[in-house]
Amino acid sequence: MRLLNSKGEEVPASEFLPAAMEAGLALEIDRWLISRAVKLLSNHRSKGAETHLLLNLSAASLQSPDMVQWIAAILKEARLPADAIIFQFNDADINTYLKQAKVHTDALPDALQGLDQPLWRRAETLTPHSSTCRPTTSRSTAPLPATCPLPRR
Repeated sequence: MRLLNSKGEEVPASEFLPAAMEAGLALEIDRWLISRAVKLLSNHRSKGAETHLLLNLSAASLQSPDMVQWIAAILKEARLPADAIIFQFNDADINTYLKQAKVHTDALPDALQGLDQPLWRRAETLTPHSSTCRPTTSRSTAPLPATCPLPRR
């Protein structure tokens, strides 16, 4: 999903996100993006496709204490599996908000209870260059970044 100007041309995120963040709109934009993505994805998956989306979120989402619960609720409402949407954060944001990222990561298993869940992999610690999370259905031992949920069984 992209922002379009009045001429129908794509506006790069680098041109509008700093202003949105300054105006305190980043979290609202992230939530709108997630809501819209869930609706589109749910519709697409209802036709039999097993599509996954990758969404880039702002630092505001890392700073929002209820973001994990909000995402889990919207996924449950749409009956989407836990791996339907992959969230990605800027490395600098992960470095700046490492504690919050860890809190979110630790909250994911409980928040995602009741959703279809693939096997998840994650590294044991958050690292500055590991800000993308991907689910897997294999039992590969190759580590993925710690921003991935790891269901505790």
